[in-house]
Amino acid sequence: MTGAVISGWKAANAVTYALVEGKISREGVAVYLDWWRDEVIKLYDYKDMIGNAVMPYILSPDDIDYLLGSIKKTLPGMLDPYETPKLVGGALAEIMPMVQKERPDIFQKLGTMRTTPLEVVFGSCMRAGFPTLSLS
Repeated sequence: MTGAVISGWKAANAVTYALVEGKISREGVAVYLDWWRDEVIKLYDYKDMIGNAVMPYILSPDDIDYLLGSIKKTLPGMLDPYETPKLVGGALAEIMPMVQKERPDIFQKLGTMRTTPLEVVFGSCMRAGFPTLSLS
């Protein structure tokens, strides 16, 4: 949540600057674009975050209920799309021996989640159009 507020604030400042200075162009918002590149794109791999969206494409709702219901420890509340998967992933790792024994079908599907390329998993629902361009 904090990241969203900071990003929005920085974007609003960049747009305000661009309007006031009459630089309605990439140059006008260059400070924001540089910040975004340095603080988000270079620091995080989008696959870490989006990889969690794979779960409902590989596992059934009952499989997910079983997995998450098997985590008995309380996890801290967090809205960070990069940190939350690490917390949940760590908790899931702790229960994997039990999952492998009790539900080998789910264990096998989880292995598929780690090895199947995102392009294959999301192939049927990927938006047609142009590729996202990097801010290099």
